[in-house]
Amino acid sequence: MNGLSYNQVVEKVVNSSDDSESNLLRNFLDLNASQLTPQGIAELLSDLDNDGIAVLFRNNHFQTLSKHEDLLYVLVTDMGFLGESSVVWETLDSVDGSSTFVDAAYHMPTIPDHSTNESTE
Repeated sequence: MNGLSYNQVVEKVVNSSDDSESNLLRNFLDLNASQLTPQGIAELLSDLDNDGIAVLFRNNHFQTLSKHEDLLYVLVTDMGFLGESSVVWETLDSVDGSSTFVDAAYHMPTIPDHSTNESTE
Protein backbone atom coordinates (compact mmCIF):
# COMPACT_ATOMS: atom_id res chain seq x y z
CA MET A 1 0.00 0.00 0.00
CA ASN A 2 2.99 2.25 -0.66
CA GLY A 3 3.86 2.67 3.00
CA LEU A 4 0.43 3.93 4.06
CA SER A 5 -0.91 3.19 7.52
CA TYR A 6 -4.30 1.54 7.98
CA ASN A 7 -5.84 4.90 8.93
CA GLN A 8 -4.33 6.59 5.88
CA VAL A 9 -5.82 3.92 3.61
CA VAL A 10 -9.25 4.42 5.20
CA GLU A 11 -8.93 8.20 4.70
CA LYS A 12 -8.04 7.66 1.03
CA VAL A 13 -11.12 5.46 0.57
CA VAL A 14 -13.34 8.12 2.11
CA ASN A 15 -11.75 11.12 0.40
CA SER A 16 -10.67 9.71 -2.97
CA SER A 17 -12.17 11.27 -6.07
CA ASP A 18 -10.79 8.37 -8.14
CA ASP A 19 -13.40 5.60 -8.04
CA SER A 20 -10.98 2.95 -9.30
CA GLU A 21 -8.44 3.76 -6.56
CA SER A 22 -11.18 3.90 -3.94
CA ASN A 23 -12.58 0.53 -5.06
CA LEU A 24 -9.10 -1.03 -5.06
CA LEU A 25 -8.38 0.21 -1.54
CA ARG A 26 -11.84 -0.80 -0.29
CA ASN A 27 -11.29 -4.29 -1.72
CA PHE A 28 -7.93 -4.50 0.08
CA LEU A 29 -9.55 -3.49 3.38
CA ASP A 30 -12.36 -6.01 2.90
CA LEU A 31 -9.88 -8.81 2.19
CA ASN A 32 -7.79 -7.88 5.23
CA ALA A 33 -10.44 -7.09 7.83
CA SER A 34 -8.23 -8.58 10.55
CA GLN A 35 -5.76 -5.74 9.86
CA LEU A 36 -3.08 -8.34 9.25
CA THR A 37 -1.71 -9.82 6.05
CA PRO A 38 0.53 -12.83 5.39
CA GLN A 39 3.19 -10.31 4.34
CA GLY A 40 2.73 -8.52 7.67
CA ILE A 41 3.29 -11.75 9.60
CA ALA A 42 6.40 -12.44 7.52
CA GLU A 43 7.73 -8.93 8.26
CA LEU A 44 7.12 -9.36 11.99
CA LEU A 45 8.90 -12.72 11.94
CA SER A 46 11.82 -11.18 10.07
CA ASP A 47 12.14 -8.06 12.21
CA LEU A 48 11.72 -9.55 15.69
CA ASP A 49 14.55 -11.50 17.32
CA ASN A 50 13.88 -14.86 18.95
CA ASP A 51 12.74 -14.36 22.55
CA GLY A 52 12.16 -10.71 21.71
CA ILE A 53 9.14 -8.74 22.86
CA ALA A 54 7.31 -6.06 20.88
CA VAL A 55 4.06 -4.12 20.97
CA LEU A 56 1.62 -4.57 18.09
CA PHE A 57 -1.25 -2.14 17.55
CA ARG A 58 -4.05 -3.97 15.76
CA ASN A 59 -7.83 -3.58 15.74
CA ASN A 60 -7.57 -0.55 18.06
CA HIS A 61 -5.78 -2.58 20.75
CA PHE A 62 -2.19 -2.81 21.89
CA GLN A 63 -0.98 -6.41 22.01
CA THR A 64 2.20 -7.80 23.54
CA LEU A 65 3.98 -9.80 20.86
CA SER A 66 6.68 -12.39 21.45
CA LYS A 67 8.80 -14.47 19.11
CA HIS A 68 9.94 -17.84 20.43
CA GLU A 69 11.65 -20.53 18.34
CA ASP A 70 10.73 -18.67 15.13
CA LEU A 71 7.01 -18.50 15.95
CA LEU A 72 4.99 -15.41 16.87
CA TYR A 73 2.79 -15.28 19.96
CA VAL A 74 0.38 -12.70 21.36
CA LEU A 75 -0.15 -12.38 25.11
CA VAL A 76 -3.67 -13.57 26.01
CA THR A 77 -5.52 -10.76 27.77
CA ASP A 78 -9.12 -11.86 27.23
CA MET A 79 -11.05 -11.87 30.52
CA GLY A 80 -12.54 -15.23 29.53
CA PHE A 81 -9.15 -16.81 30.25
CA LEU A 82 -8.62 -15.12 33.61
CA GLY A 83 -8.96 -18.38 35.53
CA GLU A 84 -6.93 -20.43 33.06
CA SER A 85 -3.37 -20.26 34.39
CA SER A 86 -2.18 -22.65 31.67
CA VAL A 87 -3.19 -20.24 28.88
CA VAL A 88 -0.69 -17.39 28.51
CA TRP A 89 0.18 -17.00 24.82
CA GLU A 90 -1.75 -17.44 21.56
CA THR A 91 0.00 -18.23 18.29
CA LEU A 92 -0.05 -15.59 15.57
CA ASP A 93 0.72 -17.55 12.42
CA SER A 94 -2.26 -16.90 10.15
CA VAL A 95 -4.69 -14.15 9.26
CA ASP A 96 -7.78 -16.36 9.41
CA GLY A 97 -8.01 -16.42 13.20
CA SER A 98 -6.89 -20.00 13.65
CA SER A 99 -4.52 -20.15 16.58
CA THR A 100 -3.25 -22.33 19.39
CA PHE A 101 -3.01 -21.45 23.06
CA VAL A 102 0.16 -22.24 24.98
CA ASP A 103 1.43 -21.79 28.53
CA ALA A 104 4.14 -19.45 29.82
CA ALA A 105 6.85 -21.84 28.57
CA TYR A 106 5.26 -21.94 25.08
CA HIS A 107 4.05 -25.53 25.55
CA MET A 108 0.59 -26.85 24.81
CA PRO A 109 -1.38 -26.69 28.06
CA THR A 110 -2.57 -29.88 29.63
CA ILE A 111 -6.33 -30.07 29.70
CA PRO A 112 -7.61 -31.31 33.06
CA ASP A 113 -9.88 -34.34 32.92
CA HIS A 114 -13.20 -33.28 34.40
CA SER A 115 -14.88 -36.62 33.85
CA THR A 116 -16.00 -38.56 36.91
CA ASN A 117 -15.04 -42.14 37.50
CA GLU A 118 -18.11 -44.04 38.57
CA SER A 119 -17.44 -47.13 40.62
CA THR A 120 -19.39 -50.27 39.95
CA GLU A 121 -21.12 -51.87 42.89
